[in-house]
Amino acid sequence: MRQYRCAAKAHGRACAKPAYVVAKPVDGYVEREFLAATGNREIIEVVSIPAIDHSGEIAELEDDVRELAAQLCKLRGPAADAVGGMLQSRSDRLERLLAAPVASARTKRIRTGVDHAEKWTSAESADRRQMLLDAGVRVVVGQTTRGARDVEGRLSFTMGDPHRQ
Repeated sequence: MRQYRCAAKAHGRACAKPAYVVAKPVDGYVEREFLAATGNREIIEVVSIPAIDHSGEIAELEDDVRELAAQLCKLRGPAADAVGGMLQSRSDRLERLLAAPVASARTKRIRTGVDHAEKWTSAESADRRQMLLDAGVRVVVGQTTRGARDVEGRLSFTMGDPHRQ
Protein backbone atom coordinates (compact mmCIF):
# COMPACT_ATOMS: atom_id res chain seq x y z
CA MET A 1 0.00 0.00 0.00
CA ARG A 2 1.53 3.29 -1.15
CA GLN A 3 1.82 6.06 1.45
CA TYR A 4 2.94 9.67 1.71
CA ARG A 5 4.97 10.94 4.63
CA CYS A 6 6.08 14.28 6.04
CA ALA A 7 8.60 15.87 3.64
CA ALA A 8 10.01 18.40 6.11
CA LYS A 9 13.31 16.53 6.37
CA ALA A 10 13.77 16.64 2.59
CA HIS A 11 13.51 20.45 2.82
CA GLY A 12 16.00 20.72 5.69
CA ARG A 13 13.40 21.12 8.42
CA ALA A 14 12.57 18.95 11.38
CA CYS A 15 9.26 17.12 11.50
CA ALA A 16 8.00 17.23 15.08
CA LYS A 17 5.33 14.56 14.59
CA PRO A 18 6.07 12.52 11.47
CA ALA A 19 2.92 11.07 10.00
CA TYR A 20 2.04 8.80 7.11
CA VAL A 21 -1.11 8.83 5.04
CA VAL A 22 -2.47 6.32 2.52
CA ALA A 23 -1.79 7.66 -0.98
CA LYS A 24 -5.01 6.67 -2.78
CA PRO A 25 -7.38 9.21 -1.13
CA VAL A 26 -4.72 11.93 -1.39
CA ASP A 27 -4.20 11.21 -5.10
CA GLY A 28 -7.94 11.37 -5.75
CA TYR A 29 -8.25 14.64 -3.84
CA VAL A 30 -5.31 16.21 -5.69
CA GLU A 31 -6.67 15.12 -9.07
CA ARG A 32 -10.13 16.60 -8.34
CA GLU A 33 -8.71 19.89 -7.03
CA PHE A 34 -6.17 20.26 -9.84
CA LEU A 35 -8.67 19.55 -12.60
CA ALA A 36 -11.28 21.81 -10.98
CA ALA A 37 -8.74 24.65 -11.04
CA THR A 38 -7.11 24.00 -14.43
CA GLY A 39 -8.99 21.28 -16.32
CA ASN A 40 -10.63 23.48 -18.94
CA ARG A 41 -7.65 25.79 -19.39
CA GLU A 42 -5.52 25.38 -22.47
CA ILE A 43 -1.89 24.44 -21.90
CA ILE A 44 0.44 27.16 -23.07
CA GLU A 45 4.03 26.14 -23.77
CA VAL A 46 6.73 28.69 -23.10
CA VAL A 47 9.66 28.42 -25.51
CA SER A 48 12.97 30.17 -24.91
CA ILE A 49 14.44 31.85 -27.95
CA PRO A 50 18.15 32.54 -27.56
CA ALA A 51 19.76 35.88 -28.29
CA ILE A 52 21.30 36.55 -31.69
CA ASP A 53 24.51 38.51 -31.29
CA HIS A 54 27.57 37.94 -33.43
CA SER A 55 29.62 40.80 -31.96
CA GLY A 56 32.38 38.47 -30.70
CA GLU A 57 32.79 36.77 -34.06
CA ILE A 58 32.60 40.13 -35.85
CA ALA A 59 35.44 41.48 -33.71
CA GLU A 60 37.57 38.40 -34.47
CA LEU A 61 36.87 38.65 -38.19
CA GLU A 62 37.73 42.35 -38.24
CA ASP A 63 41.09 41.55 -36.59
CA ASP A 64 41.72 38.71 -39.08
CA VAL A 65 40.88 40.94 -42.05
CA ARG A 66 43.30 43.64 -40.84
CA GLU A 67 46.10 41.10 -40.26
CA LEU A 68 45.58 39.35 -43.59
CA ALA A 69 45.43 42.67 -45.46
CA ALA A 70 48.72 43.70 -43.84
CA GLN A 71 50.32 40.35 -44.86
CA LEU A 72 48.96 40.49 -48.41
CA CYS A 73 50.87 43.63 -49.34
CA LYS A 74 54.16 41.87 -48.37
CA LEU A 75 53.53 38.72 -50.40
CA ARG A 76 53.46 37.73 -54.06
CA GLY A 77 52.79 34.68 -56.15
CA PRO A 78 51.08 31.60 -54.63
CA ALA A 79 51.45 32.93 -51.07
CA ALA A 80 49.63 36.14 -52.03
CA ASP A 81 46.91 34.08 -53.74
CA ALA A 82 46.43 31.91 -50.62
CA VAL A 83 46.26 34.90 -48.26
CA GLY A 84 44.01 36.74 -50.72
CA GLY A 85 41.59 33.77 -50.68
CA MET A 86 41.56 33.70 -46.87
CA LEU A 87 41.04 37.46 -46.80
CA GLN A 88 38.11 37.26 -49.23
CA SER A 89 36.50 34.39 -47.29
CA ARG A 90 36.69 36.25 -43.97
CA SER A 91 35.57 39.49 -45.57
CA ASP A 92 32.49 37.76 -47.05
CA ARG A 93 31.61 36.21 -43.67
CA LEU A 94 32.10 39.57 -41.94
CA GLU A 95 29.79 41.26 -44.45
CA ARG A 96 27.03 38.64 -43.82
CA LEU A 97 27.34 38.98 -40.03
CA LEU A 98 27.23 42.79 -40.15
CA ALA A 99 23.97 42.53 -42.13
CA ALA A 100 22.45 39.97 -39.72
CA PRO A 101 19.93 41.21 -37.15
CA VAL A 102 20.79 41.43 -33.45
CA ALA A 103 18.07 40.22 -31.08
CA SER A 104 17.81 39.84 -27.32
CA ALA A 105 16.89 36.52 -25.74
CA ARG A 106 13.16 36.19 -25.22
CA THR A 107 10.37 33.74 -24.56
CA LYS A 108 7.40 32.94 -26.74
CA ARG A 109 4.07 31.53 -25.56
CA ILE A 110 2.62 28.87 -27.86
CA ARG A 111 -0.98 27.70 -27.70
CA THR A 112 -1.23 23.90 -27.76
CA GLY A 113 -4.95 23.42 -28.34
CA VAL A 114 -4.94 20.87 -25.48
CA ASP A 115 -6.38 21.57 -22.05
CA HIS A 116 -5.07 20.22 -18.76
CA ALA A 117 -7.89 17.68 -18.45
CA GLU A 118 -7.07 16.16 -21.85
CA LYS A 119 -3.38 15.94 -21.04
CA TRP A 120 -4.08 14.53 -17.56
CA THR A 121 -6.29 11.78 -18.97
CA SER A 122 -3.62 10.57 -21.38
CA ALA A 123 -0.60 11.16 -19.11
CA GLU A 124 1.44 8.55 -17.28
CA SER A 125 2.08 8.92 -13.56
CA ALA A 126 5.45 10.70 -13.99
CA ASP A 127 3.93 13.17 -16.46
CA ARG A 128 1.05 13.90 -14.09
CA ARG A 129 3.54 14.53 -11.30
CA GLN A 130 5.40 16.97 -13.56
CA MET A 131 2.14 18.76 -14.41
CA LEU A 132 1.51 19.24 -10.68
CA LEU A 133 5.07 20.47 -10.08
CA ASP A 134 4.89 22.87 -13.03
CA ALA A 135 1.64 24.30 -11.68
CA GLY A 136 3.17 24.78 -8.23
CA VAL A 137 0.74 22.40 -6.52
CA ARG A 138 1.28 21.89 -2.82
CA VAL A 139 -0.76 19.60 -0.61
CA VAL A 140 -0.49 19.75 3.15
CA VAL A 141 -1.72 16.92 5.34
CA GLY A 142 -2.85 18.09 8.74
CA GLN A 143 -2.34 16.22 12.00
CA THR A 144 -4.58 13.29 12.64
CA THR A 145 -6.67 12.89 15.73
CA ARG A 146 -6.68 9.58 17.49
CA GLY A 147 -8.98 7.18 15.67
CA ALA A 148 -9.86 9.63 12.86
CA ARG A 149 -10.13 8.03 9.40
CA ASP A 150 -11.10 11.12 7.33
CA VAL A 151 -7.95 11.73 5.25
CA GLU A 152 -9.50 14.35 2.94
CA GLY A 153 -10.64 16.40 5.91
CA ARG A 154 -6.97 16.85 6.82
CA LEU A 155 -5.82 17.97 3.35
CA SER A 156 -5.28 21.47 2.02
CA PHE A 157 -4.49 22.24 -1.62
CA THR A 158 -2.67 25.32 -2.95
CA MET A 159 -1.35 26.04 -6.40
CA GLY A 160 0.72 28.68 -8.15
CA ASP A 161 -0.69 30.59 -11.11
CA PRO A 162 -2.18 27.99 -13.52
CA HIS A 163 -1.70 30.43 -16.44
CA ARG A 164 2.03 30.29 -15.75
CA GLN A 165 2.29 26.97 -17.51
